Amino acid sequence: MTTKSATAPDIDLASRRRWKRAVALVYYLGLCLLLGLIISKTLTDIIPGTVGKHIGYDSEGYVLALILPLWIEFVRPRIAGRSSEWIVTGAGALVMFGLFLWFYNSNILSTVKTLNETLFALAFLIPYVQFIRRPSKYVAGGCALAVFILLLIFDHTSLVRFPTNLAEGVVMMILAPIAFDITDRGILTPDRPSPLRVRQAWWALLVILPLLFIALHHAHFGGTLGDAVRYAVRPQEAFVGMFGLEIYFAIRMSRWLNPRS
Repeated sequence: MTTKSATAPDIDLASRRRWKRAVALVYYLGLCLLLGLIISKTLTDIIPGTVGKHIGYDSEGYVLALILPLWIEFVRPRIAGRSSEWIVTGAGALVMFGLFLWFYNSNILSTVKTLNETLFALAFLIPYVQFIRRPSKYVAGGCALAVFILLLIFDHTSLVRFPTNLAEGVVMMILAPIAFDITDRGILTPDRPSPLRVRQAWWALLVILPLLFIALHHAHFGGTLGDAVRYAVRPQEAFVGMFGLEIYFAIRMSRWLNPRS
């Protein structure tokens, strides 16, 4: 009686799968640990000085980079096409919106309360990413533009504090359609990814724009331009969160971790 030994390709594929699981484990647990340190206000004890403070300022972005990929990777494919798909999706969105209202209107710990901006965005982004049939780049661009126009409208009404207080969440809702359906389509539609040069240019933009806004802010412009720059500085967490989740998926979906079987 003979047993079938594992071939080299089988061993190689199993090794790559283990690496893929390890990448996910390090990413998600790392973000959970980082958020725990920020919320408990112990991060600056481990990383003292301005470095620790600046890392802690981006907690809203880390929540986006944690929850949205979890949904995309583990929930979205499992409920796609099922009769319960939109019941589960709606429930997820309602949970996020309910948590947003609670955090926004309560006097809970400040490091927790500040996460309401991301929860607000997730209430809309979870249904947006669930669509298996993705919108065209023109529709996606229109969605981002519509949010931006609403932002301008609110800015000229008595509700001006609404977009200001939720700046991070509003900008997340502008960046997400651009990322998922124009510049980095492969996250939601792996069979038709965006060209690498487009993705790289977008990733660079996610890094450069916040730095540019910060530089302009230190120039102390006045008037309308100054107001615009001051607002643009606020949502840097949105750029951090979007950059983090896109780089994670870039690694997870790389050819090295996803060889053709």
